[in-house]
Amino acid sequence: MNSTRHIVVVDTETNGLDPRRHQAVEVAWWNLTTNERGMFIPTHNVSEVLANADVKALQINRYVDRIADQVPSVDSHERGKFAQQLDGCTLAGSNPAFDAAMVEKLLRPRHTLQINGKPVTTWRQPWHHRMLDLSNYAAGMLALNDLPGLAKVCELLDVDPGDHTAEADVTATGECFNKLFARAASERELTVAELS
Repeated sequence: MNSTRHIVVVDTETNGLDPRRHQAVEVAWWNLTTNERGMFIPTHNVSEVLANADVKALQINRYVDRIADQVPSVDSHERGKFAQQLDGCTLAGSNPAFDAAMVEKLLRPRHTLQINGKPVTTWRQPWHHRMLDLSNYAAGMLALNDLPGLAKVCELLDVDPGDHTAEADVTATGECFNKLFARAASERELTVAELS
């Protein structure tokens, strides 16, 4: 896909689906433009994650088995590297609006400034306001009547869906995008050849 903006696929594993109550417990990203990748577990309080959790979410991402014992005391290097990747990019994903909300909660400064006696948290969303949603893109490219989830897109494109970790979901989503971008480029070439 031709774009001056980098396309960065992001996936977060969380302790639930409500960005107001829940949080990211695992983050993975893949810059499809540069092929750089990363994954990290954000610093968090395991007891709070468990107390506020939707049990189903923790079962799906296997939080207790995979993540709870690996929570770092500091994640500032990985968090900073991740924030740099997002600066000016097109955030992409299987459900990018959800991941964007969780990422915003993760990256938004936790301190407030006092301006005219009122608390103000300064925050600038680093990614472009338009996001790339795999479901929408796949539906258009594959002429589907319904918006497919990641598992269905993987099935249609013969991509391994992985094991529902942030890294596996980013890999599957990125591979699906790459296959769809290649298909779009091929169709453009055919159209240009037909017009010549």
